Amino acid sequence: MTNVVSQKFFLNDPILKQNKEAVRAAAKELLTTESLTTIFKPSTDVSQLEYLAKKIKVACKHLVIIGTGASSNIPRILFSLVPNNKEFQVYYLEDTDSFKFENIISKLDHNSTRFLVITKSGRTIEILALLSLCLEWAEKKLSPQAISKMFYFITDKQENNYALNIANKIKAKVIDHPALSGRYSFFSSVGLL
Repeated sequence: MTNVVSQKFFLNDPILKQNKEAVRAAAKELLTTESLTTIFKPSTDVSQLEYLAKKIKVACKHLVIIGTGASSNIPRILFSLVPNNKEFQVYYLEDTDSFKFENIISKLDHNSTRFLVITKSGRTIEILALLSLCLEWAEKKLSPQAISKMFYFITDKQENNYALNIANKIKAKVIDHPALSGRYSFFSSVGLL
């Protein structure tokens, strides 16, 4: 049925045929320019991301992803493709809803939790507030050295990046956020890690 519908309504429509050719021509032009390869060039070595993913997962039962928009949606989509594992739970902190925050934080164990903070600008107020609350929770039971191994950041390494300043202060691992942002960061360290 789908084939009949597409042949009848789409393949025979001269306007859609014309648009299809225009899209093909634009895609061909994009793929032959250097700008596209520059945009999609990984800013972080894939083997480094693989090593870091293994490091995060060691003794980790709870992964808390702090981010908004694509920063949380991309990991959510990717983790939804993996069968549910009761030994490894992923939580998302996306807003400052205190009930939601308390519900998630009450399930966490200080020794088996890792936080992944994803923020391109490092200046989103909700992310900074959630990061502050999570750091406060961690500081109650862990040493500064243990905290540095608990938090990981994907953020842009630019000036006035408050999340980067916090990451540097606690000596956490920072992965460079690529020039790609939003849904396109799916093809970057945000999606790969």
